Amino acid sequence: MSEKPTALVVDDDLNTRNSLADLVEAEGFEVKTADSLERARNQVAHLEPLVVLSDLVLPDGQGTDLLKDLEEDSHTEVILVTGFASVESAVEALRLGAYDYLTKPIDVPRLKAILANVSRTRELKEEITSLGIQFPILLDKDLEVWKAYCINALPTSVI
Repeated sequence: MSEKPTALVVDDDLNTRNSLADLVEAEGFEVKTADSLERARNQVAHLEPLVVLSDLVLPDGQGTDLLKDLEEDSHTEVILVTGFASVESAVEALRLGAYDYLTKPIDVPRLKAILANVSRTRELKEEITSLGIQFPILLDKDLEVWKAYCINALPTSVI
């Protein structure tokens, strides 16, 4: 049995944070919460969550600051949530690498679809990585070597 993926919900409003956490947990995630940018940064560093749902406006910074903090090879996806949506903030969030941008009140079916996509994308990336590790010859050899290998691997009755 595989372990649950981790999600971090960041919002300074307790009711919003708890409601989002409940929704995300119902979608099969282990959920952690933070009420500030500083606490979110600490959680991201220690947990390396699959997904972070962060309010855009936090008491000590912007949710977009989390995007700037992530390493280039990070597997954490950030979804920004705001009650103060603007075209400018949406474009900026996506330019910085946000996975998605949601407005409050949350469209629950859309959030569920986004979370399912995040999980499926992670599964596919892991599958591709494992195939690359199991079959490095397929990735490193040229086509003629691969053809020769296939022909030699076939039973003589097929050739």
